[in-house]
Amino acid sequence: MRIGYKFTLILIVVVATAMMISAFFSSTAISNAFNSYFQHNASMRLEQIASSIGEHYKKNGWNGVENIFMSRGRGRGGFGMGQQFADRMIVVNQEGQVVADTFKQEVAQSYEAQSDAESIPILMNGEKVGTLIATTRKGQLEENFVDSIKAAHIKAGIFATIVVLVMGIYLSRRISKPLVELSEAARSIASRELSHRVPIRTNDEIGEVGKAFNQMAESLESNEVLRKNLIADVAHELRTPLSILRGNLELLEEDVIQPSPEVFASLHEESIRISRLVEDLQSLSHADAGELKFDRNIEDLSQVVKNAATELAREAAKKNIEIDVQATESISILMDRYRIGQVLYNLMSNAIRYTEQGQVQVTVTNMPNCAKVEVCDHGPGIEKEHLPFIFDRFYRVEKSRNRMRGGSGLGLAIAKSFVEAHDGEIFVESEIGQGSKFIFTLPKK
Repeated sequence: MRIGYKFTLILIVVVATAMMISAFFSSTAISNAFNSYFQHNASMRLEQIASSIGEHYKKNGWNGVENIFMSRGRGRGGFGMGQQFADRMIVVNQEGQVVADTFKQEVAQSYEAQSDAESIPILMNGEKVGTLIATTRKGQLEENFVDSIKAAHIKAGIFATIVVLVMGIYLSRRISKPLVELSEAARSIASRELSHRVPIRTNDEIGEVGKAFNQMAESLESNEVLRKNLIADVAHELRTPLSILRGNLELLEEDVIQPSPEVFASLHEESIRISRLVEDLQSLSHADAGELKFDRNIEDLSQVVKNAATELAREAAKKNIEIDVQATESISILMDRYRIGQVLYNLMSNAIRYTEQGQVQVTVTNMPNCAKVEVCDHGPGIEKEHLPFIFDRFYRVEKSRNRMRGGSGLGLAIAKSFVEAHDGEIFVESEIGQGSKFIFTLPKK
């Protein structure tokens, strides 16, 4: 059964049950209140009649007492004061003998007590001289009143059921429609239609589910784009060195070129480039899966920075660039010496690559809660539209993909992964023509 039908059925059952319970208790309460009112009213009237009979007895005795009945109301059709309330009335003297009967059946006979009759004493000067016995009943007006109350409850129940049915159908459609759209969207996502989204019409829990679904779909679509780009970038990065290796090997095989140290050095360089790319991809894969293993120890960050600068000093010297390290203070940090050294190596090598002349400045600052490292170059700078994506994999500012200048495009992504794995932060500041400054922080623990 569809959820809309279930919802409508539940509403009808709940309302019908509530109406039945309400009708039962309200009808019972009204009936009891009306009976009490009727009985009290009848008792007051009987007391008035008993008082009139007492006055009559004081003057005339029991002779002509039935005339009081006649003056108040008549006979077998009932006895009343404006409306019927007594079916039969009997007057009994002190000896228990009937002296008056509206039905005229037991006059001068001994009275036999009746369980459903009400007895009112007849007094004269405060002394009981007889008893007025009456069997009361509701008149037609009273019966009509009670019946009208019951009919009103039945009509109210029918009307409420119809209203609930209409509202249930309307509300069930309002509720089920977003769920139907959500299920259709889920099937579309399962069919690789990642651009499908569900419309958000409400701000309630169903709307929140729709928003969460759209966020999931956007994330899947973004990840799919990244996956495709990653495959294309890896293929592009591998194509060039493999083409060089294949071409040189074919030339060697065909004796077009002769084996020489230069040829072997070129082949070795391309194999190293491929190995480095594979290692970088493996590092990123482990970082994404949370499987990177760290050998954390208390290390002097300043010394790690100096060691990385020493490793790159020869590469910098080839371009007549000096690496200026300002790290005079020893700063103890809990870290993996090798991973942070790789971060520094990637940042410094990038700075050397983009600096044509001058210095690459590396500054280590001891702050209250963390240590900050700044790597500044004097390169061309990075345009603002590129800054948000500079740490993405395979992202290059140069659209021409100059591998000799731009590298594989993985160094900054690896640096970001390693720094964040140490609970640190990394970011970049740059202006066109003023160079770039890469900054990362490591917390003190």
